[in-house]
Amino acid sequence: QQRAAVTRAQIVRGAAEMFDKSGFEGASLVEILEAAGMTKGALYFHFRSKEDLARHIIAEQHRISIAAVQAIAAQEASAIEQIVMLCH
Repeated sequence: QQRAAVTRAQIVRGAAEMFDKSGFEGASLVEILEAAGMTKGALYFHFRSKEDLARHIIAEQHRISIAAVQAIAAQEASAIEQIVMLCH
């Protein structure tokens, strides 16, 4: 459902912000939920634990990175231009 997808995205965004700011160990669930504007029930509906949430974020970032590499590799640019694009 659309509402569930929005809730999940908000939780992921809030967790990513807190992991970036405080690291995995330093980011508490309370801080993550405050950043996301969500409840503990919403978090546990979508994720089993803070570690499960972190693994989801890592997998999503990996997916985004691979898609970017594939998009750049598909362009007709020299190797050096592709490297520059990857750095940006």
